Amino acid sequence: MRLFVMMAMGEDGFYSLEISRGYCGGKCNFCWKCFSNRDILRVVNSHEADFYENYLISHQYNTARLCAKAAYYLNLSEEITSQLIQAALLHDVGKIYIPTDVFMKTGKLSTDEFEMVKYHSAFGALYLKVRGIPEGITDAVKHHHERYDGTGYPDGLKGDKIPFLARILAVCDAADAMTAQRHYRPPVNRQTLIQELLNNKGTQFDPDMAEMMVKILNGEDAVNV
Repeated sequence: MRLFVMMAMGEDGFYSLEISRGYCGGKCNFCWKCFSNRDILRVVNSHEADFYENYLISHQYNTARLCAKAAYYLNLSEEITSQLIQAALLHDVGKIYIPTDVFMKTGKLSTDEFEMVKYHSAFGALYLKVRGIPEGITDAVKHHHERYDGTGYPDGLKGDKIPFLARILAVCDAADAMTAQRHYRPPVNRQTLIQELLNNKGTQFDPDMAEMMVKILNGEDAVNV
């Protein structure tokens, strides 16, 4: 059963951002199964809940959908596909450690604020690792902001030193982020996204993964997974 991030509303009117294996479908008055299947990450108000829903939860779901298409395109095994999708569903969980005022900031981040944001991938991987999540998943989460030319973070890995699943996740993450409405910038259209992927292959992205995503985008109607 996959883990995913979700939002739940409490009786006090506040919301909790949680990692869950799912509830029993409302057939109980919050039974032990429901309780034991959740891990509360942060309690937020309604305004913050809308923000996390749009820019964390929905983004991870959409990235996972692109990863499923990438796995189909690459003919990955069922086991590796499962790890990739699970990593996508949790890849930004470390953003719970970013102060809310920084995460929700609409203007340009300061140098210190950006350095703070850059910790999210390593913190997210550590959060998952200590909870027994397999290494293939935590490595993908940790390294999905590495760049193919070695100028990414957190470890400045280069080329094939970047874990394979992280290289797939990186291009899927970027593709969804660029085409989604963000609080600090408007979305780009598909043609602009394709040009960005081509312009940044070999620098930001693994060239093979960038080419793969372009082919997926160009034939998206034919890829239905």
